[in-house]
Amino acid sequence: MYKFDFFTAGQGGVDSKILKALVQPIFPSVHENFLELINTLKSNLKILFFADEDTKVVPIAGTGTASMEIIILNAIEENEKVMVGVNGFFGERICEIVRRNRAIPIPIKKEWGEIITVNDIEKVYKETNAKILYLVHGETSTGVLQPLEEIGEFCKDNNILFLVDGATTIGGVPFYMAKWNVNGVFTVSQKCLGGIPGISIIAIDEQYQKKMKNLNSNFKSFYLDLNLILNDWYPPRIYHHTQPYSLLSSLNKCIEIIKSEGIENRWKRHINNMKVLVKGLEILGLDLFVKSEMYRLPTLVTFTLNGLNIDDFVCFMKNKFSIYISKGLGKYSHNMVRLGLMAENSYKNKVIYILFCIYIYLKARGIKVDENTFFEFIKNSIET
Repeated sequence: MYKFDFFTAGQGGVDSKILKALVQPIFPSVHENFLELINTLKSNLKILFFADEDTKVVPIAGTGTASMEIIILNAIEENEKVMVGVNGFFGERICEIVRRNRAIPIPIKKEWGEIITVNDIEKVYKETNAKILYLVHGETSTGVLQPLEEIGEFCKDNNILFLVDGATTIGGVPFYMAKWNVNGVFTVSQKCLGGIPGISIIAIDEQYQKKMKNLNSNFKSFYLDLNLILNDWYPPRIYHHTQPYSLLSSLNKCIEIIKSEGIENRWKRHINNMKVLVKGLEILGLDLFVKSEMYRLPTLVTFTLNGLNIDDFVCFMKNKFSIYISKGLGKYSHNMVRLGLMAENSYKNKVIYILFCIYIYLKARGIKVDENTFFEFIKNSIET
């Protein structure tokens, strides 16, 4: 039996109860147990999004990249302009998805580590009159938390369809779909929900649904056709594809665990533990990539090693402690660490453990650390 810890950007810690749900008996789609699971999920999943009554929420039999494509593909016409916030790796990916589906991406470019402001969007909107905006709420490549509320107001006032990538935020960071005027959003099972990879979730409001149903273009994909997927999950319940019962069962267990904890309590837990980690990293003398606390992602912290070799650090953590940590992406692949604090990994004891492991690495590489301050901080963190 392998024993290791994930502190990566792509996978949160998994509760044993979720793993047990994977090996429960499997039921066919016509069985009453399967239908009960479908109905329970449709109801339970809404707590993640704080959406209005008309919003439809549906699990997708595919990873986050599938939902990322679905939420774009089902809202765009051929040659339609789509504004995309590009301040990291995944904004760039969205531009590619828009381009491959014969629409026109309009990048709103900022430096990696910066946020997209409402002024940035207003400037591009006045130049292009594009009626769709896509933003990444938690940019996994940089650790930036993108503010959405003011931008949502702007989109509502200008009849812009507002789409959001919530893969690294929903379930671990405050998210208010209705209040922030978000029309379409997706998230994934394996990050803040603490589940198994292979399934993702989409939520779309009434405005998105109307846009989707009134598209003029012939639809380009069968499997990714959200109208057909919704017709499988909601009346008239027309078969579209075979549902992954075990993954859905494990997803439902994720939501039960979140409901038991309370989603607001879960948000607070992620925020508080991120603050402990950040303070510890600062005491160890490491530089945080996101300088402003206001825009720092509670579920994923990015930092540099002040000239030490990233590959050496990742290998040391894996070989010495069986801890897996992510390197940077794109232009930061050789000088950034991305440390995930999601779901089961976002507990104080685990944060203190990972700080101790980083401390041991720095000592092993001859880096001076203010040990009195560090150990006093650890002591205080344990006691509070």
